Amino acid sequence: MRFLVLTLLFLSCSLFAFAQNNKKIPKEYTKLAKEKFTDGIFESVFSPKGRYIVCQKIHGGTVERPETTVHYFVYDSKTKKKVYESTIANGSLKWISEEEIEIQNIPGNPRAFTGADDYASIYNLKTQAMRKKVPMKD
Repeated sequence: MRFLVLTLLFLSCSLFAFAQNNKKIPKEYTKLAKEKFTDGIFESVFSPKGRYIVCQKIHGGTVERPETTVHYFVYDSKTKKKVYESTIANGSLKWISEEEIEIQNIPGNPRAFTGADDYASIYNLKTQAMRKKVPMKD
């Protein structure tokens, strides 16, 4: 009996956690993504509170072409508009706050004594400003 109660409690907690993490994708966003990436293959990454969605497609990363290119745009589900779009080579994106994205752009031949943060930029969706995460060293 105790096992049954614990199992039901675990399942209900799991379903609640899944429902909290499963954010609804707006139809307008899906339409924009399919227009941008006609083959229908893309990845959606929600901002921490779910207002913004990054839609990205990564090209490359194969034995023949190890460099990657990331094509992406940011969609605002409140205004139902695309608010930013760009492409980066050898890079990646991640949310660092509800309105800021960290954009990594590692060059093919990095300078000596530099790290990944030296090639990262922060884009603020609210102010539409891009700034370096760490100023470049001389």
